[in-house]
Amino acid sequence: MSQPWPTTPLAAAQRAFDLMVCPPTHVAFDGRGLAGLPQRILGLDELKAFLIADATPRRVRDVAWRDLVVRARRDGPVWVVAAVGIAMPGLRKMAGLLSVGRRGDSTDADADLLEGFLGRLRTIDLDATRICGRLIDAGARAVKRARARDADNDVILVDAAWSLPPSQ
Repeated sequence: MSQPWPTTPLAAAQRAFDLMVCPPTHVAFDGRGLAGLPQRILGLDELKAFLIADATPRRVRDVAWRDLVVRARRDGPVWVVAAVGIAMPGLRKMAGLLSVGRRGDSTDADADLLEGFLGRLRTIDLDATRICGRLIDAGARAVKRARARDADNDVILVDAAWSLPPSQ
């Protein structure tokens, strides 16, 4: 029996990644020729585990992320889902940090986080360092901008004198 599709953006993106890496899959990452990476074909889940491991140097992560970004730009949606799925631990951590002190549904914030991440994926400078971190930071900025817009819409601006209740 199949599970219903998740209703939150981050859960849906994670589910899409999970389905994409389930055997039999044709999507794999070629680490051969990329400095610091295992010199073989890697499953995306294996690449994800390698990149989030504490022992993996930042420069090696950047090498892999440069290749992921190029593939996402060149080869389309499958690699965009791959990039989001591989970044998911960082995206979830950022979503948690952004929700501290907030109540209620986080669906809109999660959608803004993904939108910012994906928007930056198309334009990020591949010569930069901390590529994944910069993508996640772009998502966080998108959430903050959306919240600021919402807060501005909740404010009532009055250009006239405001009356006060009579004093007792």
